[in-house]
Amino acid sequence: MDFFSKLGDAVVSAGKEVTDRAKDMTDATRLQYEINQKKKEINEKYRALGKKYYSEHKDEKDDSIVGITAALEELHEMENQYADAKGGVRCDKCGAIVARGSAYCGKCGAKIGDIFEDEADAEVVDAEVVKAEVVDEEAFAEDDTEDETVD
Repeated sequence: MDFFSKLGDAVVSAGKEVTDRAKDMTDATRLQYEINQKKKEINEKYRALGKKYYSEHKDEKDDSIVGITAALEELHEMENQYADAKGGVRCDKCGAIVARGSAYCGKCGAKIGDIFEDEADAEVVDAEVVKAEVVDEEAFAEDDTEDETVD
């Protein structure tokens, strides 16, 4: 009987040890998660501070500022090329790809800059609108003359 008592005590002791180790591991994992979250928070504050500093000093000729400005311009051009490859244009406010010819962004509602590809397209459309208006006025004038003859 003494053997089974000792075996039972050993199992209970091992169980407590496993439980304690599991608790320690859980505590360590929780602490590691909290450390990573705090690092993320700090990095986000650094990023926000850097963006604020950049926006306040972007006209200066510091190498870092010039480098960031150049990288942002390259990024903007690449995003425009991507939107073009997808058959649309990029919203300047939110960056969404919007179908060509759209007057407003479907994602944020911002007015899309110039809805025409270039000035030549705008002139063609303007000419078509003027032509359509003249045709409509002529049709309206014909309707008026028909009304006069019926009376």
